[in-house]
Amino acid sequence: MISRKRAAWLIWLSHFDMEHLVSSLLRNGMLSCVSLAAVGLMFQHVLGSQAHLNLTLQARSIPSLLAFDFQHRDATSFWPDLLIDTTVALLMLIPYIRLLVSALYMSLIERERRLSIFIWVTLLVLTIAGLTDLV
Repeated sequence: MISRKRAAWLIWLSHFDMEHLVSSLLRNGMLSCVSLAAVGLMFQHVLGSQAHLNLTLQARSIPSLLAFDFQHRDATSFWPDLLIDTTVALLMLIPYIRLLVSALYMSLIERERRLSIFIWVTLLVLTIAGLTDLV
């Protein structure tokens, strides 16, 4: 005898659309990046010659990239640089989030053992690369 919660879970799983979830994650991530970059460039345009947009990345990991903005920026170029660097950080996180969703899907729903192990190892490598300056 299957409980009601279990039956509801099985019905939900039978209608789950992984392709729709992944495509909406990627689309919304890119739209967020474009919006952040546009706002950063608008700030740059409004500030005019007072702010100099630094287009070189000053760090190799996501935390150090954002920490650099808070430590080494002057008041006039703080917001444009922060928004552009946040855009870069978000662009770096989009594949990570996509892999995380795939890992959870393959582990919990599809129960593909070999593929989920491969995805989790890849996710671990991306985590180490994204949080440290090793790469």
